[in-house]
Amino acid sequence: EVGQLTVAVTALAAAKQAQSDARDAAEAAAVGKVGVKLTQLELTQPAAVKAARRTGVIVEVDLPGAEAQRTPNLQPHGDGKCAITFKQSFDAAPASKVRKAIAAALQSDEQTDSEVQFAVLSVDAKGEEKELGVAAVSLEALLEKGADHALGAVAVKDAKGVEVGQLTVAVTALAAAKQAQSDARDAAEAAAVGK
Repeated sequence: EVGQLTVAVTALAAAKQAQSDARDAAEAAAVGKVGVKLTQLELTQPAAVKAARRTGVIVEVDLPGAEAQRTPNLQPHGDGKCAITFKQSFDAAPASKVRKAIAAALQSDEQTDSEVQFAVLSVDAKGEEKELGVAAVSLEALLEKGADHALGAVAVKDAKGVEVGQLTVAVTALAAAKQAQSDARDAAEAAAVGK
């Protein structure tokens, strides 16, 4: 009986999270927005944990065409984990900087141009920042998959490509990426007709 209660509570928490994710996706699709949600950072490399525990870490969210947004200074526990409460909506309405930048990024040969990037930065006592690693969610990959990036872990990799941790993130951008892709196609067709 106790096992059944635990399973029921776990299922309820999962159902509430799925309901929240669905609400976020519907809101983003309805109003031309890109949504980003961060819930946890887990650093796994001892050097990264040590650097982060000294004075904390910040996660900087970089979306094409938008001003970078930052979390407050976070203090990881001894196990390298820290909870994050970060949720941000970016305007991706027609003619917005974000929509134009996403359209341009999707036309690029470099898939990295269409990424939402999450830079994990340690901050020392003097306020100097050092990049520990970057996690990324590709808008191009969302289009190929046909779905938003549901809340889940994304690898944080250092400059050498070594995984230093994981960031739990959701990116609700499929509708905006489809709209931007359509805008880019329309612009290319108009340019071809105008020649």
